[in-house]
Amino acid sequence: MKPRKSGKVAPSQTPPAQEATYTIGYEAVVVTEAQLNRLKADQYAAEGMQKYYRFKAWLHYANLKRWQGQGHHFHYLSSEGAIHCTCGLTMYTDAREGEAPAVAISDSVAKALESLELSPLQKIRGHRNLPSLRGYSVAITVDYVWVEERDVYLWTVICQGCGAHEVEVLGRDAQVFEDAHNTSCKGEVG
Repeated sequence: MKPRKSGKVAPSQTPPAQEATYTIGYEAVVVTEAQLNRLKADQYAAEGMQKYYRFKAWLHYANLKRWQGQGHHFHYLSSEGAIHCTCGLTMYTDAREGEAPAVAISDSVAKALESLELSPLQKIRGHRNLPSLRGYSVAITVDYVWVEERDVYLWTVICQGCGAHEVEVLGRDAQVFEDAHNTSCKGEVG
């Protein structure tokens, strides 16, 4: 199986992750069942094209909640001068005052992961743990494929600390990988 490419950003939109002009911050991305229920009620109450627009709003947040629950870190949203990860990490491409400087993975870790074609956002450290959105994770899930004949998702996970990775593994194996590397590699500068 060929790994699926997710979260790609055109080079013209985002310079290489190692550039010093990047800063990071965090957005509130918690999605509650109450929010989803309110959005669904708004959709049912709307008329005409507003019903469709309200459906799209509900779908955006429902998908975000699902991706967070799956632990999937990727560039799911863009705004002016920023790209957003499902965990709330926001990378500003126009260095913002008051935000922390972005810390990219090391060159050696980037080399170890180069076959995976990660997005610039996935090469920045500081992702929050998913699905809890608390603490920080050096091991993150960056991609998946659906294998219909096996009725299963297979996940690709990386460690931003040491460069280890596993491609297209079962969810429980991806979680074991993340737990192990978040314990052993948490302090690595990678």
